[in-house]
Amino acid sequence: MIRRPMIAFFVFAYALTWIPTALILLATQFGILAANAPVASVAGRLISFGPAIAALIVTAVVAGRVGVGQLLRRVVQGRVGLRWYLIVLAGVPAAFLLGASLLFGGAPFRASAGQWQTALILYLPTVVVAALTTGLGEEMGWRGFALPRLQLRYGPLVATLILGILWGLWHAPNIVFQHMGPQTFGLFLLETLGDAFILTWVYNNTRGSLLLVILLHAVQDKTFGILGLLMPSMTIDQGYLLFIVVDSVALLVILALTRGTLSYDARRIGRSSAPDLEPAIQRSARR
Repeated sequence: MIRRPMIAFFVFAYALTWIPTALILLATQFGILAANAPVASVAGRLISFGPAIAALIVTAVVAGRVGVGQLLRRVVQGRVGLRWYLIVLAGVPAAFLLGASLLFGGAPFRASAGQWQTALILYLPTVVVAALTTGLGEEMGWRGFALPRLQLRYGPLVATLILGILWGLWHAPNIVFQHMGPQTFGLFLLETLGDAFILTWVYNNTRGSLLLVILLHAVQDKTFGILGLLMPSMTIDQGYLLFIVVDSVALLVILALTRGTLSYDARRIGRSSAPDLEPAIQRSARR
């Protein structure tokens, strides 16, 4: 594990999610557990912590308590500037609302006042819940452990491409549990890949803050639900297409503004990521 920490991390992340998922599926198929049983719902939430648990295990092995402490501190690293909270909590949903308006003829802005009132009331509470569950469970692994190591080795673009694909494929059980067909899951993979680049950009601009990427992950998830509330006729495939288009436009702007770097600076980001990366960061600085 010490010699191949990245491989160990991905193996653990997949195993800690896919094995419990398979057990739940078998239990429901054989009538041991009802599909709508509360324990199945709770287990579904806990399964999303597979990447976080994998990150903690591998970090403990390769970097000890110091490394684990650094990883946990980055979860509450919130001093990143007010503008990043505004971008994540307000700018991201606004971009998707604008995109939906352009693609669907202003549909979200024609929603009833009641739908808008419900959306505004639910937005922040659902983001908080998602942040404490799927956001925390996934981002401690994907952006907390994997991204700094992949960026140091491959650079930001290739690193994000690799991570985005592996992150998307990790969701393969959704084919069963969310009844996704091949087309829908393919769109989901593309949408996830686009999200990955936006997450990398925010991560790099906030000095590796996991708090901000956890919030962004939650906002990306819940904005999808809010748009579904404002546009009930929107299909899930149309929703994924909307996200792909908006992510693509945003990524082109970000690549132009950052000259293709996604704001990555190994010395600025890496030192706060993990103590075991320090030798590699020093070698990178001397190049």
